[in-house]
Amino acid sequence: MALDTAQVCIIHTCLWSTVMSSPSTVDSTNLKRDLLANYSRAILPRKAPGEPCNVQYGFAINQIIQVDTVEMALQLLIWSRMNWTDPRIDWNPDDYGGVDVVAFKQHEIYLPDIHFYEALDMQELAKEYMSVLAFPGGRMRWHNPRILRTTCEMNVRN
Repeated sequence: MALDTAQVCIIHTCLWSTVMSSPSTVDSTNLKRDLLANYSRAILPRKAPGEPCNVQYGFAINQIIQVDTVEMALQLLIWSRMNWTDPRIDWNPDDYGGVDVVAFKQHEIYLPDIHFYEALDMQELAKEYMSVLAFPGGRMRWHNPRILRTTCEMNVRN
């Protein structure tokens, strides 16, 4: 496998230490408690009923793992990047000791459910280690590694 557990833990530790090296843990804990007090991850985040939840999605190919010319399939290690706004996750940093970013575990908040139409298989890696970052104004950012196996039309000649 392209990323082993140790590599993912190192990446996560670097991201986490960047997030947690700022204002006090007490302020961060209070902020997180307040934001989640009446929060339901099952409810689509929108500013008004009927409005869509717009998600910016992108990915970076980290590695081509396999090219299967017989089945016309491609297996890739990708870093998936999603950004969206959740108006329920909003705060004034001045009210929380200057905290301007908070990390959530994936099971705590709404996550966009995005799938590749041509995907044969999609496997999330290190799911339990990858946090979702929230910023004032409800801006959300979630980056995570995945193994993507997809169809890929090929013109192979001898």
